[in-house]
Amino acid sequence: MYQSSAAEAATAAKAAVTAEAHTVAYNQQATDDAAAAATASDTAGGYASQARSAATDAEQDAASARGAATAAEDDERVPPAASQTRPKRTPPPPKQPPPTPAKPPRKRRTRPPGPSAGLSATAAASLFGVNQSRISNIESGRHPVSADRVRAMALGYNCFGEDLIEALVAMTGKRVRGWWEEYRETFPVGLLDLAEMEHHSTAMRVAVAIHMPGLLQTVDHARATIRESVPMLRPHEVEHQVSFRIKRQEILFREDPVPYSVIIHEAALRMGLGGPDTARAQLGHLMEMSEHEHISILAIPFGSTSFTPSGQPITYAYGPVAQLDTVELDTDHSCEFLDAEALLHWYRSVLDRMEGSALKPGRTRDLLRAVKAGDEAASTTAGAP
Repeated sequence: MYQSSAAEAATAAKAAVTAEAHTVAYNQQATDDAAAAATASDTAGGYASQARSAATDAEQDAASARGAATAAEDDERVPPAASQTRPKRTPPPPKQPPPTPAKPPRKRRTRPPGPSAGLSATAAASLFGVNQSRISNIESGRHPVSADRVRAMALGYNCFGEDLIEALVAMTGKRVRGWWEEYRETFPVGLLDLAEMEHHSTAMRVAVAIHMPGLLQTVDHARATIRESVPMLRPHEVEHQVSFRIKRQEILFREDPVPYSVIIHEAALRMGLGGPDTARAQLGHLMEMSEHEHISILAIPFGSTSFTPSGQPITYAYGPVAQLDTVELDTDHSCEFLDAEALLHWYRSVLDRMEGSALKPGRTRDLLRAVKAGDEAASTTAGAP
């Protein structure tokens, strides 16, 4: 009896051990399955997150494309509010004269007078139904505008000068690539602006005291001048500059040449830059150019008692209307452009006084012949044994 009970107890103990081992195995399998499920869940979550990110990127790209399409349409149409009735906006401060659009830094571009009209770029963007970056690009001249857009902006800014508006429309509406754009990667932007200003001017007045005016230089004289640049240029760079300067002279020979008036001091005539042969050829070229009906060359002789000194070359470019006139000062390091009315008036006065000190065209040609003959005589004497 006791033996039977012991055997049963041993069997029961063995069964309990086996059951516990199975339980441990099952628990380990369950743990492994749970870990695998968690890993799978994390992987699925990552895939879902990537999918959501891709969807967001796609949505942003679509929004950018829609914005670009809308921006492109802005220049081809006038916002309905601007074309039908004056947009609602905060009225300008009282007792202020109506602002006029600021002059373009380059004659083909327009800069709306946001700040002068009491409007920020944000307010102007809201007024015209475009984004702020578009207004900033227009104001800086980086983005061209259509004729309709110019008229809409003039209306929004309370500009009612019809002559000025039409002059801006005539310039900004012509999206023509100028020849000077070929040099954009090579030359400073000031030189490109100078060529563009000359191209769009309706008349020009120039005063020089030491150098020959660039638009009246021969190729050899231009080359001799540019070779003296600081820092010194390499030969191919010199030829590039010469080509650019000669191309600028096209405005004097086109079908509708720009009226060109030059006041030149006798000192510039006697500099002899480039040597006797180059100097004589340059003087002869001035005499030939002075015969053209649209070109006037007036010389200020040594001994003039009423000469208004100006050490730097002055170029006054007239625009289609007075508000678009521009003065360019040629300095050793860059071209400086001025368009403030007070400065324009001052430089007109300087040019008037210099012109009053100059010889008439006939006597100027006499002086040119005398200087040229003197150079020839000096050259002959220097060459005698």
